[in-house]
Amino acid sequence: MQNHEPIDGLNTPALVTAGFVAAIGTFVLIVGLQVLYLNYDAAQTKAALSRPENTSSASLLAEQRSKINRYGWLDRQNDIVAVPIDLAIQITARELSADRSIDDAGQINVETQQEPF
Repeated sequence: MQNHEPIDGLNTPALVTAGFVAAIGTFVLIVGLQVLYLNYDAAQTKAALSRPENTSSASLLAEQRSKINRYGWLDRQNDIVAVPIDLAIQITARELSADRSIDDAGQINVETQQEPF
């Protein structure tokens, strides 16, 4: 029987075993942390999707669209009315193109003539 003594004084089998155990431990730690992260991320995504403000945004947009596309009184005593946005844009463009002049400072002066109702 041969007696194998380490030549350089290192216990090679113990070093290999320790390296292997460290590699397995590192792998288990990485996989465990990844599982924890994915579970946390899934819980955060689920919570964000279940918030009421995300589900009501469509109804909020529909309400805003209906407000900008209808006629109505804003102030009946002062005769201020709301008109659909497309009509308001047309009226404003017509008023702005009615009479333009440029003053000495280079500013555009708009003088509109009110049409009688």
